Amino acid sequence: SVAGGIPILKSLREGLAANRFRRISGILNGTCNYILSEMSGSGRSFPEVLAEAQAKGYAETPPDLDIDGHDAAHKLAILAALAYGAPPRIAAVHTEGIRAITIDDFRYARELGYTIKLLGITQTTEAQSEAAGEPASVSGSEHKDYKIEQRVHPVLVSLASPLAAIHGAQNAVLVECDSLGSVFFSGAGAGAGATASAVVADILDIAAGRASHPFGVPVKQLAKPHYLTIQQHSGAYYVRLRVGDKPGVLAEVTKQLSRQEIGVESVLQRSDSATGTAQIALITHRTKETAITKALEYISKLDYVLEQPHKIRVENI
Repeated sequence: SVAGGIPILKSLREGLAANRFRRISGILNGTCNYILSEMSGSGRSFPEVLAEAQAKGYAETPPDLDIDGHDAAHKLAILAALAYGAPPRIAAVHTEGIRAITIDDFRYARELGYTIKLLGITQTTEAQSEAAGEPASVSGSEHKDYKIEQRVHPVLVSLASPLAAIHGAQNAVLVECDSLGSVFFSGAGAGAGATASAVVADILDIAAGRASHPFGVPVKQLAKPHYLTIQQHSGAYYVRLRVGDKPGVLAEVTKQLSRQEIGVESVLQRSDSATGTAQIALITHRTKETAITKALEYISKLDYVLEQPHKIRVENI
């Protein structure tokens, strides 16, 4: 069972088998989606909402498997295996949780036209090249340089995205194909009924003689692709900083970004006269993970930067 009762596994293996999958993006953990939805809607902090989720039985004690992203990573590895005909490789899934998300992040994200979701995303190097405006190559095992990206982490998604409308413990998966375009699945992501729906469907297939290879092809025919590391990722980034409220601070921050050839698309600055501090929230243009990491390392060492810079990846989904 992946994504609760949503029939995503059978859909990838059977109904969408004629397609090449460019990207699969999913809300795969109902606990995290409940927590983030409540933080966004009520303005309460992560610890407060986590305690409520545990009281309601949405989150276990300890909740690490859910809130640190490991449950979603396991599910993403299965989706990637089905989509790209490769064995599941959980160790290749870059995994981050939601502990560092704050109410300020939701506030600034909303002002910038986004919300925050914990997503599992898998795509090929072809899909990433197309997103960067580069010529497309042949996807799948036909290409000798075929690589798969697998990552689970918080994401800023546009308020216009169908994933932004998934609240509470619901799950959703957006599949982007070459022939069919985009296909969106949503439904109950947790609970006995949702899980039983997926399990009993498999039992009925076995009873009716419809059981097939779990990954679409015999195990011996599974591909052996390379996997991208998070350092090879390219995309836009949201960055939040708490700084001393002094003239020229924002200019110096953007200067450090420009040294790594990172442009700024949007920026917000909010001052607190009582403390003499300010928060800066910005969204960069598309850049490399290595470049933003280096830029934030330099920025964190500036005298007027009061906390470790916080970044969240931005996805055009």
